[in-house]
Amino acid sequence: MSDQQPSTATPAAIERERDHLRDGLAGVTSVIDKYSDVVETDSSVRELRAIARSVAEDTEEMLQDARLLRLGIVGQVKAGKSSLLNLILFDGQEVLPKAATPMTASLTHIVKSDRDEIEIEYYTPEDWKEIADHAREYKRAKKDGDTGIPEFVEAAAQLVEMAEERRLNVHDHLGKSAVHEVPMAQLNDQLRRFVGSDGDLTPLVKSVTIRSSQGIPDLDIVDTPGINDPIASRSRQADKMLSRCDAVLMLSYAGQFMDKPDVAFFKRRIPQEGIRHRVVLGSKFDSALVDVARDHRGLLDEAKEDTERRLTALAAEAVGSPDTPMTNDGVRAEIVLMSAMCATLAQRPAGSWATDERHAFDTLQRAYPDWLDQPEGEQGINEATRDNLTWIGNRSAVDDCLRGVRVNKDSIISEKMAAFLREKRAQALEELDELVGDLGERRGAVETADVKTIESQQKSLGALREELETAVSGMWIDLIEKQREMMDDLRDRVREDLKEARGDIKGAVETKMKTRRVTKGWGFVRWVTRGAAGYEDVPYEEKVLNQGGLESAIVEFAEDVEHEVDSVVDEMWGPAFAKEASKRLRGAVAEAVGDAWAGQIDLTATRAALREATMHIVGESRKSLRGARDSLSSGSLRGAMSFKYEGDSVKGGLAAARKVVKRAADQAIWFVESCKKQIDAVADRAKADLVPVTVAELERYRKRLKEEIERKEFILQRYGLALHELAQARRDVENVAGTDVD
Repeated sequence: MSDQQPSTATPAAIERERDHLRDGLAGVTSVIDKYSDVVETDSSVRELRAIARSVAEDTEEMLQDARLLRLGIVGQVKAGKSSLLNLILFDGQEVLPKAATPMTASLTHIVKSDRDEIEIEYYTPEDWKEIADHAREYKRAKKDGDTGIPEFVEAAAQLVEMAEERRLNVHDHLGKSAVHEVPMAQLNDQLRRFVGSDGDLTPLVKSVTIRSSQGIPDLDIVDTPGINDPIASRSRQADKMLSRCDAVLMLSYAGQFMDKPDVAFFKRRIPQEGIRHRVVLGSKFDSALVDVARDHRGLLDEAKEDTERRLTALAAEAVGSPDTPMTNDGVRAEIVLMSAMCATLAQRPAGSWATDERHAFDTLQRAYPDWLDQPEGEQGINEATRDNLTWIGNRSAVDDCLRGVRVNKDSIISEKMAAFLREKRAQALEELDELVGDLGERRGAVETADVKTIESQQKSLGALREELETAVSGMWIDLIEKQREMMDDLRDRVREDLKEARGDIKGAVETKMKTRRVTKGWGFVRWVTRGAAGYEDVPYEEKVLNQGGLESAIVEFAEDVEHEVDSVVDEMWGPAFAKEASKRLRGAVAEAVGDAWAGQIDLTATRAALREATMHIVGESRKSLRGARDSLSSGSLRGAMSFKYEGDSVKGGLAAARKVVKRAADQAIWFVESCKKQIDAVADRAKADLVPVTVAELERYRKRLKEEIERKEFILQRYGLALHELAQARRDVENVAGTDVD
């Protein structure tokens, strides 16, 4: 992993930084607890406590002595993850069963251990209920003749069907786990039982942990089911596990190297989890070489060099970097092209090759007959053929990557920890500034207020309430209108994407020159003498369907829509909007009060109450929006991305593709309209709730303020001490002890 930039901070320095931040945040919460009589629990206080817990608890595993580095193996189903792991862990023996379908892929941990055992985790009752619901949805869709059934729905139906065929008592296993001691010699047979395509318990297994004497020291290898895993509960577990990985090795099938799903995952998902140590592995490189053999006249060296250069450039272009793949956080990744199959064949006798391995070799040998010879008998291949298979296999490059991960283990872990600490520190400082600002305003209120003024303000509030409602309502109209505009823009983009997708679908029809054999001559003479007249090949044009282009157009459309929806969801009702809304609402209230009501309403208390009410309403709306987004993404959009057309009919293929994108677009626009209704509901709720909640908060605040004024000297001292100690605690959080992890 020569392209990776090691962290400049040592593990010891990072640990000191963690301890410093943890202690600083503990100091913050200690001050909050110590001065709870003046520091009220609000959104900032709750967030600060959550950040402190995260730093104290979530970093414990990262800093455990001699902990294993967690390496995520990711890629689409059938990218060759099992073949790779069988090669690097078990010298090419098929110990890990290959996933025959997305349904039989499982989340697998592999760690080195002095004991050989496997731990099986079954689906929970909640997981299985979700699967069973999708299975019923599949049956209804089939009954109605629906041909555009999403893959995740079909996958769930197949799991249920598998369980029924095996006559499994499902509830005997759900929510349970079991550890089985398994000698290495029996590991493959046992794994086939639990995760093999014909395994007895395969449909119920959610994840497997393999503890083996043949694991790699220092590494906890996490083999994920697939980037587009159709089983939702398993996918969520894989996502959670990926977030805990320190490094990632992403497999991309060389025949379709760095396609849309791979690029999207590499550019968006990996940076989101803060993983900065990355390798892109072009798997099944032998297939890519077979595809270009004729172009290079069967010259393996020329084909290999040209294909490596082309695929590397393709990957760099796909992720927007002129030389090597780079994500939007500026981290480069190393590219390795390899063939686990060739590397395995090079080290095993031909007599032990499986049928699919023999077929793959024969295909490669026909493409490059001058470079590869057929095995001599059943025992083996000659030295030149073995060397060329090893050369194509390129296992040494993968071994170098793993060696680099192990050698740089401490710096990789430190690097991820440093990024985590930077994020938490920035969040804490922002919330502290909010808390200190509010506390200063409250202290000022105690200094200037008196009981007579407070009682007068309470009487004035009833008369002012209508003006408050007008001010709040007017500002919400402006804020909500911006949310509506975002939805309208999204709807327009979906329609533009649909128009482009239809064009791309139409473009998947190609005109190809073909020939047909016809009899020479015409009429009666041809009929009488056609045997002797001979034949000739006549060229003609024919419209044909480019299956790959068709599927690519569908996937690109669905992914573009999904990305646009995600972008809107991240912005709508998000923390930035909540803070902006709170700020503008408070400004609107201050303007409404104006000089006429100066001194007759407590603006400090009103603003604080408005902020809490705003945060609550926006938070609830955000939950609802995310639920709608998840439903959309797991439904029609995922179904569009799993589009497959079986057949050669140009008309049928175009019709099926147009139907799929139209259904997905309709669902996306339905999502837009649902969100607009939600916006209206939020506006109504804000109008109905914000002022009453604010008034209730003011009533509570005035009661408390009266009590504080009665002990004014003591309370002011408490505010002063709290502000002083919070300022000191903030400096402790901001300053770096021992090293600068930035």
